[in-house]
Amino acid sequence: LYGGMTFSGVPEFVECADKLSVVGECTNLMICVIPGTTWMDKTEELFPESNFYPIEEQGSSIEGLKDGKCNVIEGEQYEAPEVIVRLLGYTGPYARGSNIFTKEPLAIMARDGDPEFADFANWVVESL
Repeated sequence: LYGGMTFSGVPEFVECADKLSVVGECTNLMICVIPGTTWMDKTEELFPESNFYPIEEQGSSIEGLKDGKCNVIEGEQYEAPEVIVRLLGYTGPYARGSNIFTKEPLAIMARDGDPEFADFANWVVESL
């Protein structure tokens, strides 16, 4: 199983991030990033540091979006669906990018004492 980093936020800036552009109408692109994460590592490969707004954790990225400190947030595809962003108080326009910029393995966990599920999980992973 794999997850991947995408960009979400203000639609015109999400489009900039998806196109990897920081020129023209994209000069004000500001991405909320979490230092020390694989997302940050990839974002550093894609954009200049001047387009980063460092935050402490994923929940802070939505606060940064609400406060206007950033116009794009980075995260896994499931991290910031619009319904959650709205529940946390963001009222502006919102879109999710269509590009996936990383492919990170996710692990399947099995409880000790459940060898049948562990065998099934291993079988599924090996078949991928």
